Amino acid sequence: MNLKSLPCASSARGSTGPPKIPPNPPRAQRESWIRAKYVEKKFLQGVPGHAPRPRPPRLGPAPGTGPAPAPPPDPAEPEGAPCLHPGALLFWATKRRRLATMADALAHGADPGWVNTAEGNRTPLLEAVAVNSLLACEFLLQNGASVNQSDSHGRGPLHHATMLGHTGLACLFLKRGADVNAVDADGRDPLTIAMDSANADIVTL
Repeated sequence: MNLKSLPCASSARGSTGPPKIPPNPPRAQRESWIRAKYVEKKFLQGVPGHAPRPRPPRLGPAPGTGPAPAPPPDPAEPEGAPCLHPGALLFWATKRRRLATMADALAHGADPGWVNTAEGNRTPLLEAVAVNSLLACEFLLQNGASVNQSDSHGRGPLHHATMLGHTGLACLFLKRGADVNAVDADGRDPLTIAMDSANADIVTL
C-alpha cells in the first residue's frame, strides 16, 4: 500500500476537527472537552474510501419486531399420586422421595410401619433406605417408624443400609437405637455383612 496516497488525519477531518481550547482553561470546560472527545467520540470521522466498522449484532429482537420469543416450556410435571389407601400411598411416595405426599399420607392416617406384603414385607423406611434418602428416613423415624422393623428375610433398616453401603444411613440408624445384634434369615448381623463386603467405614461405626 502506498502510504502517501492516504489522507492525513487533519485532511480527513477537514475544518470540522475538534475545537481548540485555550491554554489553562477552566476545569469545567476542560472536562467537557475531554468527555466529548474520548467518551462521546464526537470528533471522530471516517477515512475517505473506508467503510465504518460493523456493529456487533444485537442480542434479542430488533426494535419494533414484536415481543421476544417465549421461553421453552417447563418439563412435564411429575406423575400424580395414585388413588391408594394412606399406608400404600406412603410407601409409593417414599419410593419416589415425594415428601409432600408422604406428609399428606401421614396426615390421612397412614401407619409409618405399613407392610407391603406383595414386596417381601417391605416398609416405607426400607424403601427410603433403598433410594438412599437420609431426609425421608429421618422424616419417617420422627413420625413413628421403627428402626428395627424387618422384612420377610429378617433384615431391618440397618441390614439394608449396610448391604447397600449407605454409611450415612447406617450412622443414623445406630444413633436411633438400631439393634446391632439382630440377625437375618441367613444368620448374619449388620457387622458380619459389613465385614463380608469389606466396608471399613460401617465396620468402624
